[in-house]
Amino acid sequence: MAYEFDWSSIPGSLPFLAEGMLVSLEITAVALVVGMVWGTVLALMRLSPVAPLRWFATGYINLFRSVPLVMVLLWFFLIVPQLFTQLFNLSPATDLRLTSAMVGFALFESAYYAEIIRAGIQSVPKGQLAGRVLLVDDLADSGVTLRAVVDRLRAMPAIEELRSAVIWVKGVSSYTPEYYVDTLPTSPWIHQPFEAYDSMRPEAIRKRHQG
Repeated sequence: MAYEFDWSSIPGSLPFLAEGMLVSLEITAVALVVGMVWGTVLALMRLSPVAPLRWFATGYINLFRSVPLVMVLLWFFLIVPQLFTQLFNLSPATDLRLTSAMVGFALFESAYYAEIIRAGIQSVPKGQLAGRVLLVDDLADSGVTLRAVVDRLRAMPAIEELRSAVIWVKGVSSYTPEYYVDTLPTSPWIHQPFEAYDSMRPEAIRKRHQG
């Protein structure tokens, strides 16, 4: 079955469609700006140690994320303007539908921005290494692990200067730290004082020191 489409009405509707696009862009811009600002505030409130602020932000975010956007827009486009008109004795000629829709869109988007910003804040490790760092180990055995750690730390932009230090450097080590106490050309096996505790359970260690 072939369909014949009549496109003759499209050219005459272009001004109306362009006006609608401008309204859509205006609503989108308001939702982005207000949503990001209010979402940042909500994210900080949810991370706040103050319980009432945290409860309010959590309830707000869960509420708006559980309600479909279409439902929120219907509320703010049809119901909220009538409530404001009655509460503030506004003139029936006052059209608040567009403003109300913008506010509803922004409040809805802010709940999602809040979760994105909160997740970003919590993804930053606490006590992140920065500035001048000294990496300390007991010995450079093969040097492979120590070099890998050094390369990983040097890739962190927050670290301005990195140096390493050990007690012993074995002759077979592929990496030589900036600081070390002694070199071991024959690469002997080193018995550390704590090796005796490696195979012991906490109860045995406690009993040994209490005795």
